[in-house]
Amino acid sequence: MTHKQCICKKSSRFPICDGSHTQQSWCKQGQHSDVSTVVICSPSLTPLGEWWANHVKGLLFCDLSNFIDHTVKDLWVLSDGIDIDILRVLLQQIPHSAEHWIHRGNVPLIPQQLLHRSNVELFHYQLPEDIDLDQLSVTSLKPCATHALIDRNIFVSHSVQDEHFLLPILQVLQDLYGINIFNCAKIPQRTEWYPIIESNLRQADTVWAFCSTSFAKSTFCAFEIGLARGLDKSIELISIDRSKPPAHLQHQNMDSAVRTQEQMPWLSLSQTVQLLCQKLLFKEEHR
Repeated sequence: MTHKQCICKKSSRFPICDGSHTQQSWCKQGQHSDVSTVVICSPSLTPLGEWWANHVKGLLFCDLSNFIDHTVKDLWVLSDGIDIDILRVLLQQIPHSAEHWIHRGNVPLIPQQLLHRSNVELFHYQLPEDIDLDQLSVTSLKPCATHALIDRNIFVSHSVQDEHFLLPILQVLQDLYGINIFNCAKIPQRTEWYPIIESNLRQADTVWAFCSTSFAKSTFCAFEIGLARGLDKSIELISIDRSKPPAHLQHQNMDSAVRTQEQMPWLSLSQTVQLLCQKLLFKEEHR
């Protein structure tokens, strides 16, 4: 379940939205809403989307059903980077001539197919994590650069017990960014696995190790990390539970999905892991 992030800071459950913002005039549909201006947003940013739709005198996408045949000139896209796959579908449903992206947090990674479109005028802006609604306006937006990934080979080391959680996340990342992610689930049964592991490690630009209680107990994962070190591969660690990394990795810094989710409780654990992976992709792009 994805919670909504509180923007007005008046929620009794802050930083999670408790729904009380719907009583505020700034998020209600204006009397002079212009159907030529439409706002779409990540589900967790719905309160901000409602506020922005009122600010630009437009319509939030969920209020658009009665006006779907009208021409949309300006489409505002509010993104936290997690639900770009959902936003990509919405973009295809609304013909428009200008697209204004407002990104939260880090400099955004954008799927290649959403960049350099000749039929749409594109603008990208970046917002800080802490938003001051009194200061936020169209003129206060700061333009930012965007980045797309090209030809990334990533070797994923993980416990088989964590596959049910990790594989859907990895599939989303592959579909969005066109990267090549290898994990042991891709090895056919009754196949000699050692040469496949070694070959994919040699081809990898980086290794992602998803640490967990099961990972720490896995001899197979320890073998993959040892081979990666022998091949002098860069290794990035993401903890998906509260367990400590195994002894042979405790010297290395590790991102924690649980700790990050505690700081961003409007995200689910799987969304938090996806966010940390996207940050690693951005880091790799600028290494």
